[in-house]
Formats: sequence, C-alpha cells, structure tokens
Amino acid sequence: MDMQTDRDELLARVASLYYEDGQTQQEISLKLGYSRSSISRMLTEARQAGIVEIHVHHPLERNSALEQRLQVEFSLREVRVLQGSDLPYPQMLRRLGREAGVAKVHAHRFRHTFATWAIENQARELDVQYLLGHSTPDMVRRYSATYNSENAARAPSCSARRIGWGNGWLTSHQQHNNQTY
Repeated sequence: MDMQTDRDELLARVASLYYEDGQTQQEISLKLGYSRSSISRMLTEARQAGIVEIHVHHPLERNSALEQRLQVEFSLREVRVLQGSDLPYPQMLRRLGREAGVAKVHAHRFRHTFATWAIENQARELDVQYLLGHSTPDMVRRYSATYNSENAARAPSCSARRIGWGNGWLTSHQQHNNQTY
C-alpha cells in the first residue's frame, strides 16, 4: 500500500469511530495515540477528501429554485416552497408557521385567506364558491362582509405579510374573533 492509501485508511478509521461508533475525539485520540486536535483535523480532512459525506435530512427541505421563480413572478418579499416530507401535513404546516412567525397555522385558514384574497381581487362569488366546494354562496358572502382589506390594514401586527399571505389576513382574523380553524 502506498502512503496515500495508508492515510485514507487512517482517516476512514477515525471517521468510523467518530461518526458510526459515536466515540468522542478524546476517546479516539487515546485509542489511536494521536492528540485530540489531530483527530479533529483528521475528521476535517476526511470530509474534504470525500471519505466522509454528511447529508442532513431536514424535515422541511426547501425548493429554493421554485421559491426564487415565485418571488420574482409575483413580486413577493419572501417565499417558502417545501419538498415532499414524511411529516403529516398538519405538522408540516405548524413547523412552517413557526418558521414564518405565525402562530396557530391550520390548513383551513388557507381556505379563508384564499377566499378573502379572491374577493378583494374582484373574483366572482360563484367562482370562489365553486373552488372552495361550498354548496351555497353564504359562506363566501361571510368572507366578503367580514374580512376586507380595511380590516387587514388596521391590524397592528402583520407577521403573515412576511410570507405573502393575502393582506395580513391571519393577523386581522385572529383579532376579529380569536378562534382557531
């Protein structure tokens, strides 16, 4: 074996003890007869040489390319697009809400937000009714009568605006009746 192969074997052994066996750098240094700082440098060298690859499986992995396209296309200040996740949908929404600084995020609120946004942008009541699956226009009328842009503009805090949820509706809705949907 040549010197490089010997070095790679040593780096692989150190990395295996540290990452796979869970030993501390101090334990490895005592076992192999190197200083703790040498073990630290070997771990860095192993990563740089491609002997060790670290991949974090983030529960909310993002699609940054699509985020950028949406941000430009719709002139949004901030966008989050999530890749598929093993998390249940409600849990994923709550985590996304925490990241955005919005409390009590639930899927049903997005229906309200969409309806409010559509009405404020002159969508036909019948179209909103159809898209949301309401059997009558009564619920759509409730949105248009209760959640208008004037209420949203009066909201003292608009965390929801940071991620582009129509006119700070979540904040004004929370003030309106303090209910969770």
